[in-house]
Amino acid sequence: MNWLTETPEWIILSGLLLAGSFYLLARFGLKKILFKKMTIATLSVTLIVFLFELAYVTDHERLRHAVSEMAYGARWNRPEKVIRHISPTRPTVIKRVSDDMTHLKFDECQVVSFDDITINPFKQTQATVDFTLFANIDAREKYMCRAKGTRRVRFHFEKEEDNHWRVVNGTNLPLQGIRAPVTQFRPMPGTREGNKLPEGIEFNPPSFELNIGF
Repeated sequence: MNWLTETPEWIILSGLLLAGSFYLLARFGLKKILFKKMTIATLSVTLIVFLFELAYVTDHERLRHAVSEMAYGARWNRPEKVIRHISPTRPTVIKRVSDDMTHLKFDECQVVSFDDITINPFKQTQATVDFTLFANIDAREKYMCRAKGTRRVRFHFEKEEDNHWRVVNGTNLPLQGIRAPVTQFRPMPGTREGNKLPEGIEFNPPSFELNIGF
């Protein structure tokens, strides 16, 4: 059913083109009454398909929505919007993400692409989502660095009793040639004033990696 509910555009477009053809035949061809009825029938079926697609939400769509909402919550520095999609059965994951986000400021965070969504064929309540994320992170408060670039991520989901998919674990995948530059700050003499972030000399360590959350 996913082929219909997730990509119905070609069916709807075909239905509209077919209805248009019947309408032209009804106006300029023979058997006008027959083609008028076929036009109405085609439009009705197309409308039913469209409404069905709106009403029926697949597990793939729910998984994409969960990941997009987490990215949105990170972008606006709202840890609660990220944590709500993490399973309460994984308190260590929640604590790790919560602790990191407390000291981070996201200037940008968005899903670039969904690379793979796989639901376990033997256990339909388990799934993995591979996606590419672009983030611009100010992590000077905790890590004395800024990170901006693209990273690949894999989230492991489980469908819980309330029928919601939630993250149980995650990992960063190899970047495969995509760079995520990190600028680290070397502290300078002196103390911080108020809430001012640490100042320092910027440099790019060749092997420095910033893994957030997982």
